[in-house]
Amino acid sequence: MSDQELNSYNEHNTVPSEVVNICIAQGVSWLAAWRIHLGLTQTDVAPKIDCNKAAYRAVETSEAPPQDELIKLAEIFDTNAGTLIDLYYGED
Repeated sequence: MSDQELNSYNEHNTVPSEVVNICIAQGVSWLAAWRIHLGLTQTDVAPKIDCNKAAYRAVETSEAPPQDELIKLAEIFDTNAGTLIDLYYGED
């Protein structure tokens, strides 16, 4: 996704610009960018979704994280679950 597409997407969804900037600048996934934005480590987040760091890393780097995990992460990241689901699965 180009910088222009990411910026356009951000204008129409509730993704903080800081998260978009981290995603672009660091080349990380949406979940990693959101976590970094909040100052959390993978070790911080993993137990909050009842898994170990390696399992969380797999979720964070997946192109299609399980929707049930996205719902849990939305609460941790203080956002709407639909926003995270849309980032990975679109609005279909």
